[in-house]
Amino acid sequence: MNYIFISGFCKIRNFQVITPGDRVKGDETGLDDFLSGMYARLSLSYPKFYKMDAQSKAGFLATECLLKDVDVASYSPDTIAVVLSNATASQDTDIRYQATVDVALLPEQASDQSGRKLDQQRHREGCP
Repeated sequence: MNYIFISGFCKIRNFQVITPGDRVKGDETGLDDFLSGMYARLSLSYPKFYKMDAQSKAGFLATECLLKDVDVASYSPDTIAVVLSNATASQDTDIRYQATVDVALLPEQASDQSGRKLDQQRHREGCP
């Protein structure tokens, strides 16, 4: 019988990275700065890190923290897994997206664009 067990964990919350043997507190005040600071502290080299959203960065860092002292090659692929979860889903990305939508739909721009569409429709129909 195969047994499933948790051999490690990593929590990222309140600008801290917590693992069974370590607790690293960041001195940054923003989420992006904190995640970038942790990336630098871990001395990682993955250029695409800076193109990721915050949720992906947190998952990447958690995985690196979990596996930094593990010889993954000594396990067969079907005997090891990493399980990630969070409480807020993609809230950070959703908030950032909503901010771009709010800027794109400022009232004067919305009325101007609908006015342009009406003018274009009138032109096509031969109205002055």
